[in-house]
Amino acid sequence: MKILRDWAPLLALLAVVIALATWWDARRRFEGLRSQADEAASPRAEPGWLKGTTDEKFLRVESQLRGFDKTMVEVGYRFTELYFAGKDRNWEYAEYQVEKIDAAIRLGIERRPKRAGSARYFLEEDLPAMRAILERHDAAGFDKAAVSLRQACVRCHVRENVPYFAVQLPERRLTPIRRAPR
Repeated sequence: MKILRDWAPLLALLAVVIALATWWDARRRFEGLRSQADEAASPRAEPGWLKGTTDEKFLRVESQLRGFDKTMVEVGYRFTELYFAGKDRNWEYAEYQVEKIDAAIRLGIERRPKRAGSARYFLEEDLPAMRAILERHDAAGFDKAAVSLRQACVRCHVRENVPYFAVQLPERRLTPIRRAPR
């Protein structure tokens, strides 16, 4: 026992040194893992799909947004939503769709200014006529206005030399949105 008592301070010191060495090693390993995780989560040092100068990157992003064809995809979707909203007499949702059609066309013109001439009639005459019907909650007028708006789409396509884009009234809904019960 006496020997153990004589060696006790040295054994305690050895235990502390071993504990510190174990802690230090664990900390280094943890820091290494955290550093690897940070590197994996951070943006890559090498460029991704946006390469080149700032101007070249903007051109690449612009090409991703494309031209008026993307606008027409949105307008087609919103026209379908507008049509069924009007059929459901969901006037607020129909008005929302008209606003989104207007915004989509205006943003499309921003990307492709040469489409402005054809779109002008649609924005200044055809959409305002539909808005007036919706503001009055005119059920009978809506059916006529929907046909008129479809015809306006066709006229615009003819002006743009794509008469084969023959818009029809929608036959199927694209979303489950219906008028909420009141």
